[in-house]
Amino acid sequence: MDITEHFESHHITDTAEHVLSKFSYKEATTPRRSPYTFHPDGFFKRAKRKAAEALKNAPEKGITWETTLVSDSLAVAAAAFAIYAALTGSFWSAWLSGMAIGLLFTSSHNFTHLKPNWRQYYIVVPMLSLKDWRTSHILSHHHFPNTDLDMEMLQHEPLVDYYPRTDKDWKSYLQCVMFPLYAGLIWPIGGFNRYEADQI
Repeated sequence: MDITEHFESHHITDTAEHVLSKFSYKEATTPRRSPYTFHPDGFFKRAKRKAAEALKNAPEKGITWETTLVSDSLAVAAAAFAIYAALTGSFWSAWLSGMAIGLLFTSSHNFTHLKPNWRQYYIVVPMLSLKDWRTSHILSHHHFPNTDLDMEMLQHEPLVDYYPRTDKDWKSYLQCVMFPLYAGLIWPIGGFNRYEADQI
């Protein structure tokens, strides 16, 4: 697969190009999918060098302690409610655990954008693959944000329609507002099914 555009746009410095010599790869033979030539003196490379220089003086911003506290609290709540539900068979405790897991998936997204850290594995709690998530998120959403090539815009259709259109009615806007709850309802239902299967 030709990944020239992805490689060039994700590495602001030339460090990755030096590391690339340690791996096995071949030159792309298919026509470019973008207007950029990636020549050292071309527009794209010059723009990257200027951006890298500007970013050296930019203040470093990471995850705030409030965000970390929310994510950690959701993880603890998900575990606590799940354990209580397993011990008592409480329907509502299982439901609350599922809601916490659904919201934990959303908050864990913040940590997947950072250098390797243990909180990025929160995304594994709702039985997702961190590797697959980072790959699809970066190759799809980061490169084609909010377009027809963005899988994250399309994956919830027809339940949720994100695209802005003049003919949208109130139902479409309600779908977007309800999405955080919609995500949190997936795992409770899955938990109920598993619980019932175990009882059988």
